[in-house]
Amino acid sequence: MTTNILITGATGSIGANAVMFFLNRGYAVRAQVRPGSRQLHKMTGLNAEICAVDLCDRDGLADLVKGVDIVLHLGARVPKGNPSDREYLDVNVGATLALLEGVRTHNKNLQRFVYASTCALYEFVGWQTSPITEANRFTDPIGMYRVTKRAAELIVNSYHQQHGIPT
Repeated sequence: MTTNILITGATGSIGANAVMFFLNRGYAVRAQVRPGSRQLHKMTGLNAEICAVDLCDRDGLADLVKGVDIVLHLGARVPKGNPSDREYLDVNVGATLALLEGVRTHNKNLQRFVYASTCALYEFVGWQTSPITEANRFTDPIGMYRVTKRAAELIVNSYHQQHGIPT
């Protein structure tokens, strides 16, 4: 039996590698890409289901979770260019919430929801002599990128606690 995985942010640096990783292990991959992405060439020749759905399209994201076993949520608005605070909120928080709501309402059999946060929530410089732990996390992150990534972490945890979504 084939495991079906949805990977958001599939044309990003980590996303494109994740798509190849899971395809090489026999997974059926549904790859969410930004409509009109200039990075779509990364998916050329890959046997993945390519879904051009914007991370601000709540209904589109909710539909993407139907029938998958795993959601690997890598898609995010990162501090590249000059994004507005609203863009961070709409993408980093809004997309996460839309995916979780989609799972809650359309995919009761989901095996795992994996949310990729950011190392920007942790203060570290250079080589680490010990593992980075929760104690190293910024308690009051500054900047909308960090704030929205932390907020999304809390939402994922809340959906696990409240609705039993396996996160």
